[in-house]
Amino acid sequence: MTHEARRKGSAGSSKATANFIMADCTKSTSYAGGPFDLVFGAWLLNYAPGHDGLGDTFHNIALNLKHDGHFVSITLVPA
Repeated sequence: MTHEARRKGSAGSSKATANFIMADCTKSTSYAGGPFDLVFGAWLLNYAPGHDGLGDTFHNIALNLKHDGHFVSITLVPA
């Protein structure tokens, strides 16, 4: 998915930039280029390894988000 996002993003003429990072979100890491205006997670929260892992994920998101930034996530309800 990140490969396709990079490909489509580079084809546009917008001056806005986007960074696509694949990483273990439960491990606190300050990513290069951050903090960010927006952190987007597709199918991220439902893969957290338990309660502690979910807390670690939110901590990592907050660590990499600007003070007035936004977190957007897509999480499907299990069928």
